[in-house]
Amino acid sequence: MLRRRRATGGGRPPQLLLGSGTGSGAAGPRGVPVPHPAHPGIGRQLCAGHYGGRGGGVSSRAKAKQANRIVREQLAAEQRRRRTTVVSIVAAAVLVLAGLIGFGVYLNQKPPSDVAVPAHSTSDHTGIQVSSGPVPVDHLVAKKKITLVYHPIAILNDRSNPPGYSVRAGSAAGCASAAGRFLEYTKALYSKQPEEGSAGLSDDELVQLGTGIGLSDSGFAQCVRAETYSAWMANNTDAAAAKNINETPTLLVKGKPVTATVQALRSAVG
Repeated sequence: MLRRRRATGGGRPPQLLLGSGTGSGAAGPRGVPVPHPAHPGIGRQLCAGHYGGRGGGVSSRAKAKQANRIVREQLAAEQRRRRTTVVSIVAAAVLVLAGLIGFGVYLNQKPPSDVAVPAHSTSDHTGIQVSSGPVPVDHLVAKKKITLVYHPIAILNDRSNPPGYSVRAGSAAGCASAAGRFLEYTKALYSKQPEEGSAGLSDDELVQLGTGIGLSDSGFAQCVRAETYSAWMANNTDAAAAKNINETPTLLVKGKPVTATVQALRSAVG
């Protein structure tokens, strides 16, 4: 069960060194509250086996610029294919300690209109379900009526002992995404959700989760242990903080907060 969560510390998530396409994938900037670097390996142009650069002297700013360039190319291609309405949703946590998961929904419909999704939800590996009945996210993706985009951000990084598990888990999900296994890996993270106040999964355990879904090459393990996508997680979290997003779930439509309801999603998508 994903519970409403609020970050501590005066209404702003802690500052961390922490983003399109049809189908399902991790977040790009069109599906989040404010523009920010997105994961370079996600969306229609996912490249299996590419884990991004490790430290090696490459600055976070350079990585962010490269990520933004790739995302701009992806979005330009998507815009040529269809007219979309961008819906940003910061929904419930993929892990108690991992903070938020966001869902950006691109609606293939005319005319555009607001969409809302449930405030209290449990989540499966590709969709959202609520007590009043399932929101047909998987079905809508399959029908190509929406594009589902995931936004991993960490507002509970200080809730693990020692702090830092949110970023480590999110970075590992970025590594899996670069290999084209984001959804599978996210599902595996759900299955091993740690208790708040615990250390969370070790790096070895995060690597083993990947092995269980077919990510057995050394590149994935190196990516996880190096926390290659920690800066990506920090950028995502800071973008949410800039919009004063400090609890889950929070729903944004075209950058503006709206009340979350199941009926609105059904009505909007049809």
